[in-house]
Amino acid sequence: MKADNRRRLARAVLGCGPPDAANPVAPVVIGGRVLGGTTYNGGANNAGTVFSLTPPASPGDAWSESVLHSFGGPGDGANPNSALVRGLGGVLYGVTFAGGASNYGTVFSMTPPSSPGGLWTETVIHSFDDAGAGYNPEGLAIGSGGVIFGTTLNGGSAGIGTVFALTPPASAGGVWQFHTLHSFQNGNDGANPNTGVTIGAHGVLYGTTPTGGAATTCCPVTGNGTVYSLAPPEVAGDPWTETVLYDFSDTADGFTPSSGVVIRDGVLYGTTEHSGACGCYFGGTIYSLTPATAGPRGPLA
Repeated sequence: MKADNRRRLARAVLGCGPPDAANPVAPVVIGGRVLGGTTYNGGANNAGTVFSLTPPASPGDAWSESVLHSFGGPGDGANPNSALVRGLGGVLYGVTFAGGASNYGTVFSMTPPSSPGGLWTETVIHSFDDAGAGYNPEGLAIGSGGVIFGTTLNGGSAGIGTVFALTPPASAGGVWQFHTLHSFQNGNDGANPNTGVTIGAHGVLYGTTPTGGAATTCCPVTGNGTVYSLAPPEVAGDPWTETVLYDFSDTADGFTPSSGVVIRDGVLYGTTEHSGACGCYFGGTIYSLTPATAGPRGPLA
């Protein structure tokens, strides 16, 4: 008898609105055998949720979905739109695009229960309340010492987005310290990052902007997009240094990079949303950037 090599698709159907969850727009995170994720809408207040999926005891049975948190309460965030990241002790961190003190979005944590079957605890660790510091956060990464790095789509000193850091408190229950590491200035250095950053060697951050950059072949008003790095200072407290590693320039290399980058052996990999004839907005590319390759503004190291 031949072995059955067909793959089983484990799935859970999310409802169309409250009180379940709806519109998951971000990847899930894996913790042991359990999957965790977010939905942009649904939940008790139709402002999104954090959910978990637990595998069945018997192969082929249905997975079990649990709503760990419904957003939209007083002062809470609303509409989470990016993947959760896992920190020490199994704590999950994420962002909401809106909600918070001024409806500019939040960074939140989800602390697991002290005993199995207990309730998870959601805490807003930062509420964006000033356009000058950026707003509408787009994604997170956790670095050394538990520092959280992220981006905002809008706001900053020029209104076209930022990269920020949140330093954890010295003791449990303290206040997280917020720092704006870079405000995109004139579009030439990139604009409106719509994905988070990736942390590379020596704490350097790498990311993409779907618009901005020096090249305007396909997008004469907004720019074709960039890959950038943000290097930490040698002396604590000094400014971080942003460098545009690549300006997407024409139809051959694609334009509108909207997915961020991953790093392997020092090489950056990513995708562009579009390619082909300017204005057609179809196709797309998969690209790599190596430190030995000189981009439009010099070496990528």
